[in-house]
Amino acid sequence: MHLTRFGLSSLATAVVFIQGVAADNDTFDWTSQLTPADKLEWVPCYANKTCARLNVPLDYTNADGAKAVIAMVRINATVGHDSPSYRGPVLLNPGGPGGSGVDLALGLGEDLQAVIGPEFDVIGFDPRGIARSTPRATFFTCSAERDTFLAAYAGLTANASSDALARIWARGSLLGGLAGERDDGSLRFMNTQNTARDMLRIVQAHGRDKLQYWGFS
Repeated sequence: MHLTRFGLSSLATAVVFIQGVAADNDTFDWTSQLTPADKLEWVPCYANKTCARLNVPLDYTNADGAKAVIAMVRINATVGHDSPSYRGPVLLNPGGPGGSGVDLALGLGEDLQAVIGPEFDVIGFDPRGIARSTPRATFFTCSAERDTFLAAYAGLTANASSDALARIWARGSLLGGLAGERDDGSLRFMNTQNTARDMLRIVQAHGRDKLQYWGFS
């Protein structure tokens, strides 16, 4: 699938404005403290949570080729995985596209577990291209460049003024151009189909064959 300029604009706008600087301001060093693996290797990270980075195919039609790495955080079930009452993982994702499931789990994971029950693991993951997962979709050379761009469009909504819609269109066109110019070849693999396949890989690596998912659109 080849992304059109309009498709690149839509993807780029969502990623830039929803993703923001979440991963840049993290308190846990995902790179130095976690090695990507073909199976889930959980390590302590945030308070009462464990984290892992899972290798998945960047291109599922070439499983032996380049890899994407999916970052995830887990709120552990209060029962053991070998307990008859254990009911498996529930995956979280806030949608967007561009939202961080890790951030969602860090903020609301315990609350969700209190609702669905302590016999579930709650796992928040950053979809491929987003925040802590790699390759990361970024269209700026540095954080200062991104911050300057964001400041220029802060608070802009379609009904903000008579020329707001034109400015939003121009913003999207600019981002689409940046995405096309700075794409390293990975953007075409960042889509709903591959994200769904990644979720199945997470569940399978967890030793389960049924996907349980709580997400938004």
